[in-house]
Formats: sequence, C-alpha cells, structure tokens
Amino acid sequence: MINTMSLEAVEQRLAEVTEEQRAFDARDLDAELGRVIADGGDVDAVEDAHLEAERQARRLRVERQALEARLPIARAEDAQTKLKGVVDEHSALAEQAEEAAAAIDEAWKTLASHLDRYAEIREQAQAVHAGALKIIDKSGAKDAIEVPNVGAFTSRRVCSVGKGMFERAEVVMHQGENGFPVGPGHAKSYPLD
Repeated sequence: MINTMSLEAVEQRLAEVTEEQRAFDARDLDAELGRVIADGGDVDAVEDAHLEAERQARRLRVERQALEARLPIARAEDAQTKLKGVVDEHSALAEQAEEAAAAIDEAWKTLASHLDRYAEIREQAQAVHAGALKIIDKSGAKDAIEVPNVGAFTSRRVCSVGKGMFERAEVVMHQGENGFPVGPGHAKSYPLD
C-alpha cells in the first residue's frame, strides 16, 4: 500500500517504475504489428499483447502519480523520525549544559572570592610600598637609600586567566543573548534558567 510506504521504498519504487516506463516507451508497437502482419503471424495475439502492455503502461503512470503524491509526505515522515533523534540528543546536551552552568556558577563564586582576596592583597602591598616611600622621605637621606621592591603584585597567570575569562565570557554572553548562528538563519536560544 503506497500510503504507508517509507521514503526509501517510495524512492526505490519510483526508480523501478521509471525503468519499466522507459522499456515500454522504447517499444514501437506499430512496427511490431507491421512485422507480424507482413510475416502472416497471429495479429490477434500481438494486439492482445499490445493491449496488455498499454494497460500496464497506464497502471505505471497512475502508480507514478500516487508515488509522487506520497513522496513529500514520506520525506516529512522521514525527517520527523530523524528529528526525534536530534531532539533526544539535544535533551541530553541540555542536561549536560545545566550541569556545566551549575559548575560554572559554583566555580565563579569561588574564583570571585579568590579575585577579591587577590585585589585586597595587592592593595595592602601598595600600602606597604607607600609606607616604604614615607619612611625614605622622613629619613632625609632619600638619595642614599635604595627603594625596596615592595610594590603592588602583578601576576601573568592571573592576567592570563582574566583575559581568557573575558574572551570566553564575551562569546558566551553574545551566544546566550542571540542564540547560535546556523545555516541561513539562527537557532532559537534554549534558556536553561
């Protein structure tokens, strides 16, 4: 029954029908009949065979129409079946994304606490440096005293982490607001929270 055929079955049968129609179209029924008449053969048998061939050709044309009508429906059904797998995969990814978002949130709280502490230590080191400069100024021997290296701390590691966070945050924030670009349009955003 054509109305329940899968996309693969519809496409395969269409190819078969096309081949059968080509074979029929390649026949010259008048020439076949002419040869039988010229040879004195059984004209009725040839005409019966021709009628059967034309009946089969008509059946193929109608079957092709039914198959062609079924084709877009079969394509939609096939796509729906495939999309179910995509939706299932996306659901699994959503769970993973939720876990990652929770981990990022927790990590950010810890990181923010460490960054705040690092900033406090830098401010304290800057105050120590300012205190050293006051001691030198009060000594009256400013030119004779070497300023100790007690300035605010810098860390390439912290700067690298900050730069990496900024770059990633910019991308994540943009994608979170606008969705991910795909194909000719954009995917819908899928908010986790």
